[in-house]
Amino acid sequence: MTKFVAILIGVFGMAIVHAQITLDITKGVDGGGIPISVAPFGGGAPEDVAGIIASDLKRTGKFAPQSAGSRADYSVTGQAAPGGARGYVVQFQLSGAQGGQLLNLSFDVPANQLRPVAHRISDLIYEKLTGEKGLASTRIAYVAGGGGTWYLIVADADGQNPRAILRSSQPIMSPAWSPDATKLAYVSFEGRRPQIVVQDVYSGARRVVSAAPGINGAP
Repeated sequence: MTKFVAILIGVFGMAIVHAQITLDITKGVDGGGIPISVAPFGGGAPEDVAGIIASDLKRTGKFAPQSAGSRADYSVTGQAAPGGARGYVVQFQLSGAQGGQLLNLSFDVPANQLRPVAHRISDLIYEKLTGEKGLASTRIAYVAGGGGTWYLIVADADGQNPRAILRSSQPIMSPAWSPDATKLAYVSFEGRRPQIVVQDVYSGARRVVSAAPGINGAP
């Protein structure tokens, strides 16, 4: 059964939040998925790049990741090792069951970008095999808390790396991303009545865009 958190998806990520959310999809819409094996990446990187890729693909509901060496329609292999100009070189191949290579790419990234590049690889694989854009590199926004303290949180699409961009003593509702994913609009009850606020997710700058008498909701 799929666990849902009230979330909204955005395209891309001052306080630390004390809890991570978990998005766990255990069954696709048709009960199956494309078998794809994802072998562990060598190289000793501090992030489990292969594990992130497998989890991303499983979460789509369209793939059924398998262990390395299993019979699968497609296979992913690679490594993430120290090197390059920025700290780590992440290289991967996507191959078909008959041995045909579909993707063969590498990325030069710093250590703190290993997780984002794993999401990027997931999206490349997803797009190559489905013809659709992937969502692993997107972000989500959600509200947590209660009992006198509410947080507006942004996180990776898999719920990792949560960051509270707002802490409030008043309820927060209905976060919605701007088209360029640099801002969030939401309902705040600061000022003792609902008002719609737009906040820059990077600078934290906020402005009230609607505080008219009556109901200001669902931006």
